[in-house]
Amino acid sequence: MSIVKETVDNTVAIQNYEFTKHTLNVIIDNQIETIILVGAGSNGKTHLINECADNLKDNNYKILHECPLGPESSKGFETILNCYNQNIIMTSAINPFTHYDMAKPNNIVIIDMNHIIF
Repeated sequence: MSIVKETVDNTVAIQNYEFTKHTLNVIIDNQIETIILVGAGSNGKTHLINECADNLKDNNYKILHECPLGPESSKGFETILNCYNQNIIMTSAINPFTHYDMAKPNNIVIIDMNHIIF
């Protein structure tokens, strides 16, 4: 019985991942300045970036893996955002805007991948 459940769960994870990949490619094609992939782990953030690497490169995105966002303040996160004057995609275990209680600018898209578990 657990084998059937794992197969069903994996199918849902794959469907969610493919939808997220499509969404990311649309966002890249629309030249959103900053994309943040959020997820605690084992949900495909790095794999997604690797699969979309050509599209990211073609659109001049800088990739920042697992950005160190300190829990104490938003200053480190704001510094990261201000250091790059080009399109960036970053991964993070947390959504910095909800974590730091900050307003999200319109030029930033958060893709929460916590619903995808492999």
